[in-house]
Order: sequence, then C-alpha cells, then structure tokens
Amino acid sequence: MHAALSAARLATAVVGIIGNCPFESINLNDISVNDIRQISDKKMHTAITSAAALVVASCAEAAKSAGASLEQVSSVINMGLDARAMGDLLTLTTSTAACLRGVECLKMRTIRNYGLQDHKNSQKGAILPVRTPEGRLHNRMVSVDCNYDDDNVMLTLRKGHPFSTSKKYIIFCDQGEQKDLGYQRDEHGYHTINLSTSSGTIQLLFEEHGQYSSWKSFINYLILSKARKISH
Repeated sequence: MHAALSAARLATAVVGIIGNCPFESINLNDISVNDIRQISDKKMHTAITSAAALVVASCAEAAKSAGASLEQVSSVINMGLDARAMGDLLTLTTSTAACLRGVECLKMRTIRNYGLQDHKNSQKGAILPVRTPEGRLHNRMVSVDCNYDDDNVMLTLRKGHPFSTSKKYIIFCDQGEQKDLGYQRDEHGYHTINLSTSSGTIQLLFEEHGQYSSWKSFINYLILSKARKISH
C-alpha cells in the first residue's frame, strides 16, 4: 500500500511539473525549424503527461485495493501537485525507490518463509540411515523440529513400526563439512550431516544430495534462529 501511494505521489508530481512548463504560441503562417522542434516537444510533453496521469490512476487503484482510504489517496496526490522544483522530484523518486525495495525484500522474505515451511513439512517422519554415538548404523524414522517452550532444536529418532517409542536429543550444532569436499560423504558414499547432540555425535545419512541439502539448510536455520533469540 505504501509503495503504491508513494508511486502515485511521484507520478502526480511529474504531471504537475510538466504541466507547468510554458510553451510559446506559434505563428502557423511563418513556421521555422525551431518552431517545428517546439511542436514536436509539445507533443512529447502531452504524451508524457498522459502516461504519468495513467500511472497515477493505476497506483491509486492499487493503493485502494491494498487498503488505502480515499483520504490517503487524495492526500498523496495533493502532495505530489505541491512539488515544483527538480529537487522535489528527486526526493520523491528516492522515497519511492526505497518503498519499492522494501516491497521486494518483503516478497523475498515471504517466499523464503514458505520454502522453509515446506522443508519443515518434509523433514518429519523420513526413514534415514542413522549412525548413533556408539557407532551403530540403524534405519530410523527421523524428525527435526523446534521445541517452542525452550527454543531447543530437537532430533527425534523412532524405529519403523508404529508402536515403537521414540528417543529425543537436543541438537547443539552441525559439526560442518570436511575441508577437502564440497559436501561431506562417508566411506559408503552417503552424504552425511554430523550433529552434536545431548547424547554425543549422531550422523544422518542421505543417498540423494537434494534431500541432504534440504535437511542441512533447515537444521542450520533452526540453530541460527535459536542463537539469534539467545543473543537478543
């Protein structure tokens, strides 16, 4: 809404400033080259004014659709008409650009949050090979989520059958990558995430790099989110 209002104010200022540009009358019986150029300039002036007026109308409609009141729209249009100098136009241009950048940032943040929610949904109940702190390798139903009571990042492991009990571990950190590889693999070719937990190091193993990357990104997001909350 604010971006649309700001753009409407800028376009109104363009209409007002161009509309105030004077053009001398031309004697049609004695037209010179300069007169022809002035006629061309006047046509361009009219076209720009019409285009800016169309932008004003479109932005005003967009602002109203986003929740702006008629008073708010009228106010920004009047403010735009008050602009007289080039400095006013530059100021309004800068303000509008900042509003549009804010809209783009909000859009990207929303897309990212939806993506993280999709990741979260996909990281519950996946069957993965898991290496325990004792070094044993088992297939387990794995979930990672955040305990919102204390903000701990939790790893839950459960045997495959529906009536099995689960074990929960607090995740402290992802121990990271090996320096000589773009991503970590074990001796069997699995992509691995090494988690430092309340019961020692637990490895999650993945055959597909896409699944590995998705899980790793989400786990690190939760860990960083917890760290930011603690620091504040």
